[in-house]
This record gives sequence, structure tokens and C-alpha cells, in this order.
Amino acid sequence: MTSITPAGKPPMQRQTLDALTVFCADQRYQFDPAAWLRRGAWQGNAVAVVAQYLAMTSWYGYDAELHLIAEEICPGISGLDTFNREMRTMGMDLAQFSVRTRRTHWAMQHLPAGNAGSAAAA
Repeated sequence: MTSITPAGKPPMQRQTLDALTVFCADQRYQFDPAAWLRRGAWQGNAVAVVAQYLAMTSWYGYDAELHLIAEEICPGISGLDTFNREMRTMGMDLAQFSVRTRRTHWAMQHLPAGNAGSAAAA
């Protein structure tokens, strides 16, 4: 049975959530605005929501850069109404995303050099 988010939408597919989680954890180490924009061209507003969310956190960093990236991908995303609408449309659970990104980031910190891709299983 498919679970439903509070907004009544099916949750974001796990594969999409996993890919975004690993991408964001990796970007915390080697932030590259162009990589975010390339991913935004591929995954659209999901990347804008994630960038805007991370810009609002106290733990991720790169706040100003992420805000600009989010706005470039999805103009108006910094407004609460647009942000909430986009988040609900894609069925994204930001609390789950935050926990998974932090865990993946932690795992990447504690892996031997060259094994960061293994963190996707975390």
C-alpha cells in the first residue's frame, strides 16, 4: 500500500529521494553551483525545493548560493506559498530528507577516501 503525505500526495519516489540525498551530502564537501543547475535541468523543481530548504537550515551552509540556485531553477520558490506548493506537489517529506541527508553526510565523513559512493546505502 502506498503511503500518502499530509498534503494527500504520494511521497517522492525512494530512488529520487536517495539520489537527491547523496547529491546534497556530496555537495556539502565540494559545493559546485553549476552542478546544482545541471541537476535542476534534469530534476527540475525538486532540486529547487531541496536547495531552498537547505538554504534555510542552520547546518548545511552555502545559504546565499543555494537561495540563488533555487530561484534560478524555480522563480518565486523563496516565497513560502510557492515553496509549500512545490513541496506538496512532489510529495516531499523535508524531515525525512533532512535526516537522510545528515546520515549520508556523516557516513561520507567516516568512509575511507575514495568510497563516498558507498554512502548511498546509509
